Amino acid sequence: MRWFPLLLFFFYASPSLGSEDVLSAEEFDALATGKTLFFSRHGNPYGAEEYRRDRSVIWSFLNGECQYGRWMPGPDQSICFVYEFRPNEPICWSFFRENGDIQARVLGAAPEDDLTLMGESRGPLECQGPDVGV
Repeated sequence: MRWFPLLLFFFYASPSLGSEDVLSAEEFDALATGKTLFFSRHGNPYGAEEYRRDRSVIWSFLNGECQYGRWMPGPDQSICFVYEFRPNEPICWSFFRENGDIQARVLGAAPEDDLTLMGESRGPLECQGPDVGV
């Protein structure tokens, strides 16, 4: 029974033994490229992102306003995004499989703020042009 605490330590300390299966950049590319992915947070629609073949992206909070950027592999198997409104401030996420779902978590953020992949489309993201309306 003396080995039981040691076994518990390795179970909880080892990320490979946990329930999260982090996607590599190659796996993320295969999942996302050529698609628009829709995400939810806390069970509610949150936003969508279109992933193009050249690693450019278009993000929207589903309000018709779009933010343009690029993605690249980051540290610790993360995926980093740089958007035109903040070209010097990458936002890095871990994308992982958990309980059959694809989840996304900003590096350093709490798990309760994860995004969940809720759907995908091969169609483009709907964006309004600048200054649309009267």
